Amino acid sequence: MIAWTDFREPVNANIVAQAVTIDGTIRWFPNGMPTCTAAGYQTDALIIPDGSGGSIVAWQDARGSTSDIYAQKLGMFPLIQWAGNGVTICTGQSGLILGGMISDGAGGAIITWQDKRDFYNGIFAQRIASNGTVSWTANGVEVCSEVNHQQAPALAPDGSGGAIIAWEDDRNDNYDIYAQRLNASGAAQWTAGGIPICDSGQNQTAVQVVEDGSGGAVFAWSDRRSFVDNDIYAQRVNASGAPQWTAGGTPVGAWMQDQSNCQLVHIGSGETIVTWLDNRNGATTDIYTQKLNGSGAGQWAYAGIVVCTATGNQDNVRIVTNGVGGAFIAWDDERNGTSNVDIYAQNVGSGGTPAWTANGLEICGAAGNQTEVAICEDQANGMFIAWGDARSGTVKVYSHRVDANGDIPAATLLSNYTADVINGDIRIDWTLSEIDEGVEFHIFRANGLGNQFVEIPAAGLVEDDLTFSFVDRNCKPGTSYNYRVSYDFENERYTLFEVGPITTPATVLGLHQNLPNPFNPNTSIGYYVPEQSRVQLEVYDVKGSLVTVLVDRFQAEGTHQVYWNGRYSNGTDIAR
Repeated sequence: MIAWTDFREPVNANIVAQAVTIDGTIRWFPNGMPTCTAAGYQTDALIIPDGSGGSIVAWQDARGSTSDIYAQKLGMFPLIQWAGNGVTICTGQSGLILGGMISDGAGGAIITWQDKRDFYNGIFAQRIASNGTVSWTANGVEVCSEVNHQQAPALAPDGSGGAIIAWEDDRNDNYDIYAQRLNASGAAQWTAGGIPICDSGQNQTAVQVVEDGSGGAVFAWSDRRSFVDNDIYAQRVNASGAPQWTAGGTPVGAWMQDQSNCQLVHIGSGETIVTWLDNRNGATTDIYTQKLNGSGAGQWAYAGIVVCTATGNQDNVRIVTNGVGGAFIAWDDERNGTSNVDIYAQNVGSGGTPAWTANGLEICGAAGNQTEVAICEDQANGMFIAWGDARSGTVKVYSHRVDANGDIPAATLLSNYTADVINGDIRIDWTLSEIDEGVEFHIFRANGLGNQFVEIPAAGLVEDDLTFSFVDRNCKPGTSYNYRVSYDFENERYTLFEVGPITTPATVLGLHQNLPNPFNPNTSIGYYVPEQSRVQLEVYDVKGSLVTVLVDRFQAEGTHQVYWNGRYSNGTDIAR
């Protein structure tokens, strides 16, 4: 599932979400399902799986006089699960900035943020249960109440229904990294005010944290202890809060110029992969990565291996596990200029060897800027990737799935689709933003939800550039249908979207308009018989005299058709 801030309304910014299946089927409404449409601006959406095929979305919300936090749960079908426009997580506090959200392991979520309710920035957290009940203190439990500012929180699950939260901390007049563990009830498990992860002088900022698989966590951050530039350092603590690696952290990416904006992912067996933006090669920003074992030792080249050193800046780097000891890394890429930013990605194997094209695989190189990339696992050793895309002049949301080999399904990006009942028939329309040559569409129909899809002839499919239409003229009155539109490309079949149920109007007995009308000399008359019965179909003139009998026999339930040649029953033409 994908969630975003949506500016389609001229006054408000709302939260909208969409569900996409592994084969690219758009599961919900065209252009997404409104998740929050309250007044004011809703921004900075976060989304996580709920463990049951749905998801939980949290966002900052300015419907009132302050910027607050709300959350909503979405099911597999396009229905909200909690209160309309979301459940309040924190409201009425100044300076609030949403930090992060994780699953609580029981269908709910734990959310962290910073706010200035005590004048200085402080760190707070809240748990919301699977039924939408806020579980901890109203407006959040205070994670740290030390002097000066605490800000930019990040969090990871502790494996027991609680969370490990890390933040930037100014209590010593430099920004250090501190952390605290909260149990499932929101009670602090480590030293009050948090434990120091790194307080090595100068500033440590932009901390990220992931679970270590043993109840503890691995942290990585930007570190200016050298006084000259930022480097990447990391530390691991166990479930009791005891540091496991070198005091102050072990260097991960410590080289000339700045290393910054790190991201990391736990890949199992106590191992973690860290990736970051790197200026070691000059004025532009590149991407490097490193694997750390459970003891904090680098497993690849010292100071990291190259992910991308293409011309221009690489930015907004993201990482997820590839399921086999390595990681997928994706980013916004300016190699084609700042007005034509594209999306690139790389699959780094467990041994540190990039599996795809050097400097990354182009995911999307459409006109205009593609930015703000986001990725997640697809549970099949591939990944889903989404981004904001300005190819049409306004920013829209696009998505791809990429498998372990770097293969991307045919470029048949769905812009929208509709399905309507017209005169007892069902018409389906869809529009693509692009299409590869050789794509062939197939139409499947099922009677109601849960029934098997059966392919129906698509001979009447109409194509007009990137817009397609299909009319199903073999629909029974009073019947619900679901449709699946699929396409073939390079000997593979993909689902484009599913729509339905769509119900045709009920009909007791239906006589359709004859076609053509007017006619000379032949016309066709269609009619519907709701159950097997004797049918009589007769033609009369304007004086009420019988002209001819077209049908007089028992017929089965269904739609039937008869032709009339414009003659009396004796064979004489009715018009001369």
